[in-house]
Amino acid sequence: MNRIEFMQQLEMLLADISEAERADAIKYYNDYFDDAGIENEAGVIEQLGSPEQVAQNIKADAFGTENVNHTYTSQDAPNMNHTYTNQQPQNNDRDGATLALVVVLIIVTFPLWMSLAGALIGIAFGLTVGGGGIMVGGIAVIGAAIAKTAIFPMGGVFLFGVSFLLLALGLVFIVGGLSIGFVAIPAIIKGVTSLIKKALGKKGEV
Repeated sequence: MNRIEFMQQLEMLLADISEAERADAIKYYNDYFDDAGIENEAGVIEQLGSPEQVAQNIKADAFGTENVNHTYTSQDAPNMNHTYTNQQPQNNDRDGATLALVVVLIIVTFPLWMSLAGALIGIAFGLTVGGGGIMVGGIAVIGAAIAKTAIFPMGGVFLFGVSFLLLALGLVFIVGGLSIGFVAIPAIIKGVTSLIKKALGKKGEV
């Protein structure tokens, strides 16, 4: 059995403990192998025993059925002394403090987010309505241009140019307003939600 097989079996055998405890244990033994070096891989596996034995000790520690303290010293690397203990209670305390901080930040910054959302909604609405008004004005100028062309062709051409400019400007305003309303605002909401989930989502898995 090599290191990869050992770690794969160990991870499968730890499937029934919490994700945080499993990740902590897997990281510890991976670091243990790294410190020992590739040349000492076989010796480390011989020292640790089977993955089943290691998993049993970790679970005993995790479930509190035994006061297990794992200490290994590699004869091939005498400067290494490794101790694996379950630090989950400390992690829980730290996670609880982080959760409280996140909740406070959400409450404190809530008016800011509401103000920002209201401002964006107002800008989106204003651009869309304003763009629609400009386009209506452009259409009205087209009617005037048609009437003017029969009397003064050059004036009619000028008015046609103005009408097209108004239509293009109105279209830009409408597209900008719709982009803010249907793209920017949802993106901001999604970003804020994602940040909150990253801060809170994994706490329930511990």
